[in-house]
Amino acid sequence: MSAVIPRTGGVTTSPRDRVAGTVPVRWRRELALALLAILAVKLAVLGMDHLPRVFLGDSVTYLHGALDGVIPRDRSFVYGILIALTAVPAHSLLALVLAQTAAGALAAIIVYAIARGGLGLAPLWSGGLAVLTALEPAQLFYERMVMAEAFGGLAWFGFIGCTVAYFRGGDWRWLPAAALCGLAAASLRMNGLAVLLIVGGLLPAWRWLLCAPARRDGRWHRLGGHLLLALACTSALHVGYRHLVGRLTNAPPGYIGLAGVFELGLVAPLVQPSDFQGTGCPPDILRRIGVPLADATMRESQIWRDDGLWPVMRRSCRNAEQAATIVAKRALSERPWGLLPMAVAIIRQYFDPVAERWRMDSDLGRLDLGADFAALLKRDFNLDARGIPHQVTLASAWFEMARWWFTLTFLALPFVAAAVLYRARDVAPAAAALALVALVLSVSALLFQHIISYRYLHPYPPLFLLLIAWLGVRARAPAGALQPAAG
Repeated sequence: MSAVIPRTGGVTTSPRDRVAGTVPVRWRRELALALLAILAVKLAVLGMDHLPRVFLGDSVTYLHGALDGVIPRDRSFVYGILIALTAVPAHSLLALVLAQTAAGALAAIIVYAIARGGLGLAPLWSGGLAVLTALEPAQLFYERMVMAEAFGGLAWFGFIGCTVAYFRGGDWRWLPAAALCGLAAASLRMNGLAVLLIVGGLLPAWRWLLCAPARRDGRWHRLGGHLLLALACTSALHVGYRHLVGRLTNAPPGYIGLAGVFELGLVAPLVQPSDFQGTGCPPDILRRIGVPLADATMRESQIWRDDGLWPVMRRSCRNAEQAATIVAKRALSERPWGLLPMAVAIIRQYFDPVAERWRMDSDLGRLDLGADFAALLKRDFNLDARGIPHQVTLASAWFEMARWWFTLTFLALPFVAAAVLYRARDVAPAAAALALVALVLSVSALLFQHIISYRYLHPYPPLFLLLIAWLGVRARAPAGALQPAAG
């Protein structure tokens, strides 16, 4: 295990007892102090800003699902269940805000555990990272939003914590735990789906590639058994969940009922007339579309605008949903290189003053709620929400001020992760695990993020902070101080 002499101020010996495999009393005290610090800052912010906020039309769909039991076809049904368990019985969205704040506190504790028990950082460094995560602008904002990010973030960091733990010790019990956390994350937010499948399903193989002790082990049957377990847990849970969603939404298996439609929007600029052959759509369908098909920045409009690709298909094709799935798969499989220029187009928008201003206003929920939705919030949750969209609060102002911070973490993370992976391979398993997760997340997001959105960048800052902290501490460590972890 890694060990750096205390005078470096960063990495220390592992807090885990080598003999018993248990967490010693001293480390439990450290964890309790970290939790107290996190709760203190969370409660302080709650005292200044506990106003619930909504995002159209996701929040509308989630609340209707919680109140009426209607399974949404275009969003997570799991989040609606969580609302039904918190806000609906209390007749107050404040109960949801409190539950999401608790989820944020737990996510910050996981960050502490990763830093302290995984990376071996000193208690002060680890506590600082946990508090920064608790106060991170996107985290605070989405704890107040009727959106799935806060609960999804907890499951996401649960998955990362299991990944780090497995990399460090190779204990098979972390594999089903990682698969369960991964499914929970995917059921709430699909942003990190590539990580959950590619990393989670192949965890033993990644550990073997990136950790010298795993390769020196020589027990190939152990590696094979672990790999089989990881693949079985990940595939069984995800395939089962997709079939459940398909049954509930009367659709083919998918993470949402309209998965094929959103896949179509993602690859819309790649679509050509030949992709519609045999789908039951008219041959001239592309000439009926009003939204410029080749414009990668208009892909969201291809789904939601009345003259976009999907609404036109819905009106013109015999089985529009099936056609959308077929067209999307054909376009991507035959022209995958087209993802690169689309990624460049989206990255440019983060530096376009008009585009970034519009998206920030959208992510802040600055849209009039409408009389019906405002009446629902008043009737079922005793919330007068008419002025909320344009009300500036501590969390909303903090989020708005942080747009360059979000952009930095998004664009710099793959470079930071590559540097960490280069330095951590075969030396620091936990750092290598974090770098792997960050690289897969970054590459998949750069290729498949179809719009500029600060909301989608919610998972980036904690990963960025952890990796930067490890690089900073390692740079101060004396030569040879970092030793390979025990396998």
